[in-house]
Amino acid sequence: MSRSLRRGFTLVELLVVIAIIGVLVSLLLPAVQAARAAAQRTSCINKMKQIALAVHGHHDVYQRFPAASSMPLNGSDPGTVTDGFSWTVRVMPYMEENVLYDDISAKSNRFSMFDLGMGGGNPLSAFQCPSYAGPPVATSAEYRGKAVSNYTGMAASYIELVLSTDPMLPPPGENGAFVGGQGIGIKDVIDGTSKTILSVETKDPGYCTWFAGATNWVVAQRPSAAPPGGIPIGSTGASSALWVTPYLITGVKGTMQDGEWKWGPSSDHVGNIVIHSLCDASVKPINDTIGHSVYIYLSSRNGGEVVDTGSL
Repeated sequence: MSRSLRRGFTLVELLVVIAIIGVLVSLLLPAVQAARAAAQRTSCINKMKQIALAVHGHHDVYQRFPAASSMPLNGSDPGTVTDGFSWTVRVMPYMEENVLYDDISAKSNRFSMFDLGMGGGNPLSAFQCPSYAGPPVATSAEYRGKAVSNYTGMAASYIELVLSTDPMLPPPGENGAFVGGQGIGIKDVIDGTSKTILSVETKDPGYCTWFAGATNWVVAQRPSAAPPGGIPIGSTGASSALWVTPYLITGVKGTMQDGEWKWGPSSDHVGNIVIHSLCDASVKPINDTIGHSVYIYLSSRNGGEVVDTGSL
């Protein structure tokens, strides 16, 4: 009676197989990561497109974009911000968030009064970038427990146009798409809707929430750079106005009690790109190598500058 013997793998053969698998994984992993990054980027672009269309839906009804906040950005005490409902709350009816919008409206007596306790704790995927690596709720003491928004409005080119405390500078006058008060209309975008930034990504984990208007906006130029008074645009020596490292807005009382508001236009996308929407509701990824002057021009709705957006 013959007996057949099964031959197993030798140790050397097993090591060879494991090595081959390791090589295949190392070859496939970058492709998988690139595909994932591309999918996150596409999803982010789609989200910003929907937000831009919602802003235009608001404009169709009220003939103006929503204000950055339901209260003026520059408070009665110079250099302070008075909190109110953010522009993202105002566009909710045009993003199929009517139930949440109606709930906030009822609690605030049709937005006639503001309190942080009226809402804002629900993370909304429509306002969160898939590539965002930070916490879903704000980390600052002022807004702790409020859901973060990665999409914020462009209020002005420089912080001094929003919160001026220098008597030598002109009074605040935001030159961006999202301003305080009643908001602005398309007719006020003199530079052209395809050449003016509407909204932008931010990776700020502390202050930018979809609920509160005092901090759901950014400026184009890093506030620690030289102020605009008497200085030609683009003369700060900066090579870019998109910052992959923080910029600081300091000395703002009322909503900055426990620290500094650090992040402006920024994202966690691969390749140092930041997704922007323009006032015509188009969406463009902009690399942080963009020229400083070009970015400042894009942030202004009425500066009269000439910008070729086709090169972005």
